[in-house]
Amino acid sequence: MFLKNLLRKKSSLVFRLTIGYAGFFALTFFLAFVIFHVAMTSTFLQSADKALLNEVESFSKILSLNGLEELKTAVRLESESEGADALFYRILSFTGEVIAASDMSKWSQTELKEGVLHQLLEKKKAVFDTLVFDAFPYKARVIYAILGPDVILQLGEAMVEEAALIKLVNYIFGFSTLIIILSAAVIGWFMANRSLEGVREVTRTAKQISRGRFEKRVTIKNRGDEIEELASTFNGMVETIHTLITEMKEMTDNIAHDLKSPVTGIRGNAEVLLNRETSGEDYKKMAGNTIEACDRLLGMINTMLYISETESGARTHVFEPVEMGALVREAVELFSPLAEDQNIQIETHIPGPFSIRGDRSMLQRMVANLLDNAIKFSDEGGRIEVTLKQTEKKLVIRVSDTGKGIPRHDLSRIFNRYYRCDKSRSLPGSGLGLSLVQAVAHAHAGEVIASNRDPAGAEFKIVLPMDWEGS
Repeated sequence: MFLKNLLRKKSSLVFRLTIGYAGFFALTFFLAFVIFHVAMTSTFLQSADKALLNEVESFSKILSLNGLEELKTAVRLESESEGADALFYRILSFTGEVIAASDMSKWSQTELKEGVLHQLLEKKKAVFDTLVFDAFPYKARVIYAILGPDVILQLGEAMVEEAALIKLVNYIFGFSTLIIILSAAVIGWFMANRSLEGVREVTRTAKQISRGRFEKRVTIKNRGDEIEELASTFNGMVETIHTLITEMKEMTDNIAHDLKSPVTGIRGNAEVLLNRETSGEDYKKMAGNTIEACDRLLGMINTMLYISETESGARTHVFEPVEMGALVREAVELFSPLAEDQNIQIETHIPGPFSIRGDRSMLQRMVANLLDNAIKFSDEGGRIEVTLKQTEKKLVIRVSDTGKGIPRHDLSRIFNRYYRCDKSRSLPGSGLGLSLVQAVAHAHAGEVIASNRDPAGAEFKIVLPMDWEGS
């Protein structure tokens, strides 16, 4: 069980981030230590070299003032005072012959190197070397220098204090590394958990939504970070999905209702004819009713297909030059008798020809739907205004009425398929008219805007580009 939990945690993002934080701090600390160690070692060597040079300078003065014998005595006394383990010396000739030397029993690896002697005699400058001994846990710094005519001094000093200090630093580094790794792991775990808390909340909310609780949303804490942006985007996505599901449910209910009426009528007519004696006139009447019901069904289905195909880009339109002024006048003439029956006046303001490229039949349906919609929602004695105007390179078609207008909460939804305002549910219609208007406008690279007039009434404005070539 413990192994299973460990493996599960090992695969978690928090665990990987924690290891990443700890590894990053450990690596950074190690690199810093390496730089410090190199700098410290270099400082030790420079200090040792300076001390050796001072010794060489002192011995060189003794040789020049008091001679070789006095030099031997001074070097011997210096070696004895420092200790045989701490310092050794050799006095050599230019040929490498040993003239004098300290106790070399513990310095068995200090043989004179021919290359060093050659370099010394050629450059006439002190040569330094570092020796490593098998018997000692420390190194020795050695100098080779010319003291006088045919006199070379080899002087070596054990770096005992330096070795002890480096050992102490290494111990402190090892202990500090452990503390740094543990601290980094704790801090990394805390930071990772804090950073991913927003992701966990999104995950919890997503799980609740997947169980059908669509009202759930991620709490926004206004921290202004990327997690808040993710949460806000997630909430927006869920809101959109919820709206789509609600609209799909309403659409399904509306489709079922609109399909039920004509199908029920067809079935009722057929049942009546089957259950009673009928004449040829009854059959003709039933056939007429059936054709009318089928036309309603086909019209609804064709409109649905057109909207879907247009929105998906699957429909191919036939674009040609269309004079919109004449097209709108024809539509107004067609709907004038219907308006007159309800004592509704239609006024047109079409100052001149307005030619665009478009699908004539669909543009006719678009204008017809707007007029039909205006008449349907206008009160008796009302007035409808149809205006065409060119603004820059765009054609603006306005259809306004003096009805009761559109409720504010419905303005953003009236172009949805099968959406019908509460006050229009008792009126005939499928709820596809305005969806078709919007689909036609979009197919012609245009847009449709709905608004309310002051003091009463609704206005629909269609904006179409006049220089659009169609596609």
